[in-house]
Amino acid sequence: MKIDTPFKSIVKSSTIELPNAYEAEKALLSALFLDNSKIGQALEYITHEHFYDKRNALIFKAMLSLYSQGIGFDHIIIANHLGSQLETIGGMDYLIEVTEYLPNVSNVTYYAKIIYQKSILRELIFASQEIADICYADTLNTDEILNLAEKKIFNISTKKTEGYKSLNDIGDEIKDLISNLKKRDTVITGLPTGFIDIDKLLNGFQRGDLIILAARPSMGKTALAVNIAANMATRANLSIGIFSLEMTYRQIAMRLLSSMSNIAFYKIKSGKLSDQEWNLIVNTIDRARNMRIYIDDSSLITSLDIRTKARKLKIERNIDFLIIDYLQLIEGLKRENRVQEVSEISRSLKILAKELNIPILALSQLNRGVEQRDNKRPMMSDLRESGSIEQDADVVMFIYRDDVYNKNPQKDEKQTTAEINIAKHRNGPTGTIHLLFHKDTTTFKNLTDKQEIDTFYKDYVSEYEEF
Repeated sequence: MKIDTPFKSIVKSSTIELPNAYEAEKALLSALFLDNSKIGQALEYITHEHFYDKRNALIFKAMLSLYSQGIGFDHIIIANHLGSQLETIGGMDYLIEVTEYLPNVSNVTYYAKIIYQKSILRELIFASQEIADICYADTLNTDEILNLAEKKIFNISTKKTEGYKSLNDIGDEIKDLISNLKKRDTVITGLPTGFIDIDKLLNGFQRGDLIILAARPSMGKTALAVNIAANMATRANLSIGIFSLEMTYRQIAMRLLSSMSNIAFYKIKSGKLSDQEWNLIVNTIDRARNMRIYIDDSSLITSLDIRTKARKLKIERNIDFLIIDYLQLIEGLKRENRVQEVSEISRSLKILAKELNIPILALSQLNRGVEQRDNKRPMMSDLRESGSIEQDADVVMFIYRDDVYNKNPQKDEKQTTAEINIAKHRNGPTGTIHLLFHKDTTTFKNLTDKQEIDTFYKDYVSEYEEF
């Protein structure tokens, strides 16, 4: 069978067909027609770009678009959604052919894996051809060619995203990593954040809520999110998922260790630790193993990927809380402009929070408009590529630290005060609260005395250090 594919023109030899999984593609699509809910399993391995037959790619892309909007699909709905592209795939006849394929629905994951594997083989062929062309051209030195070749192959090998990792899984790895470096010369209705003034104002993070935490770079967005995760995991023994699109799981784990051990982050990162500090790190890692925090550091991720992975975490780890760092790095469905894409992403996160019945904390960048004002405290209008973020969010919080803009060269401020402005609270009051920020450990702490904190959180007993 001759398959209409965009890859044919790329390969110089027209006598050899590229590796493909044509039958598996049809089987997968047919299975999804029979059970729309199985699309989440397929998304763990493939996107429409992994399909060999562009007809099947268009159908799968249409399925994803409808699925992301919460719309069920059959061949009639897909045909309507395709519109003018329907004839491109061979009209209604081809859709009917696919629906009549009669696969085993339970094999969706198996079909997706086959499609993914064949796609990788094609990419290796294309990369090899490009490398061969460069070698024939003989315009670069061998070191440059080797570097180029390594990069192309590496990019292919890292395309498949890995799943979450528990702190228990990575504890030994982090301990070994730091060891190697060292050898070198309340009563609230929601989930407790551990920050008493935030919890008093919000009554904790409420299930089903989308919370936006926004700030300019270097204000401490990730630090505050990690601190909240640690507080929830220790004080309330909650299960937390973290999708880190910017930092690696190692960086997140090291920040957590710095905060829990009160040892400067730069010391942990460099391995420049005293024997006492090293022993404290080892003990902290052992304590952290019991924290139910699961980290996924896949960098190329779409809103659909997040929905699929979050559902899996909910089923397998029963997560109570999800952190996404950060919103603007999520890839959206291709729309007319980025504002529309971000609007679609924020809406999908709000829907996900309600579906999983958990609060979702999404970190967000602010636009540069802040820098043009005398008063650099953030406002709603500063939300970058905001779209409908303000509308979808139940809570919007801004971080502002004056020391970032007004540095005092005469004073080494290792501890400063941070303003947390709760600018939107759909179901309650707004206001500004203050926290201490320790720069060395990138840790936020309460300004309230310990006795009041213990009284407020009396229903949440921690076996670890107090907030």
